[in-house]
Amino acid sequence: MASNVKVLLVTEPTAISEDTYERALALVDVVSRERCGRFYHRADSYRCLIGRLLPRVLLAREGVSPESISFAETPSRKPYIATPKLSPPLAFNVSHDNELVGIAYARGERENIGLDLMRVSRPRGTSYASFVESVGEALSAKETKALLSTTTPQAESWRRFYRIWTTKEAYTKALGLGLGFDFARIDCSFPSAVSGTPPASPQKAAEFHSGAIPLADNTPLSISALEEEEDRVLVDGVPPHGWEFRTLALTVAGESYEIVAARAGGNSPFAMHPIDPRDAEVVRAQSFLEEALRLLS
Repeated sequence: MASNVKVLLVTEPTAISEDTYERALALVDVVSRERCGRFYHRADSYRCLIGRLLPRVLLAREGVSPESISFAETPSRKPYIATPKLSPPLAFNVSHDNELVGIAYARGERENIGLDLMRVSRPRGTSYASFVESVGEALSAKETKALLSTTTPQAESWRRFYRIWTTKEAYTKALGLGLGFDFARIDCSFPSAVSGTPPASPQKAAEFHSGAIPLADNTPLSISALEEEEDRVLVDGVPPHGWEFRTLALTVAGESYEIVAARAGGNSPFAMHPIDPRDAEVVRAQSFLEEALRLLS
């Protein structure tokens, strides 16, 4: 199934200068500014602002004037672009965790895309088995069995867990339901986890398939997106017809992230594939905000 799902990933959001943050804050609406200002930790304010600017920058890149950009929310409070005369509509969804903020977007229906990204981290003070058991209500019986398999190296088990979790999150975010959907209804199987491998140099894109993702500003990262024929997602026991999932494993400054974009629509069969290298862009936060200031001021 052909896909036009793209992702823009912003790294190091906590490393921006305070001056850049204050100037960029003026680019968003009053409600967004108030939202960014509510956080106790400044790093959370930085991530919030970047998330608010991501769809605005995408629209500005397409020539939409800042004063024409508008947003609305679904009844479940999922934001979507309401800019008039934007045809076809641009669907988007934002996610962030630690040193990564991202947006997935595609042309088509306004609200049917979801993105989730998470750092592959090991919670302190708990074993892997205890952690999996603590979230057991959100897992299917098959998922729990696979995750607790004693034959799987623990590092791979952690990656597999986060791939499962981000897939569930991305699916429910695309639905616009979030916490209102029982995660145990979603059954994911990833026989082999995906992880990044060190790049030859910070200046080179990590290559996979037959292409490469250009690094905008020498961000030290590696990317891996290997096709796994046996990977599958079931919802209530059957593949979700008309859904596509796009996956990516990203390593930034030694930290691994799992990234999944989910999109509904059309009559095509279920599909799950890596994000095409040509459809992923990675940029440092400072550079992204400088671009936002150029395009939106």
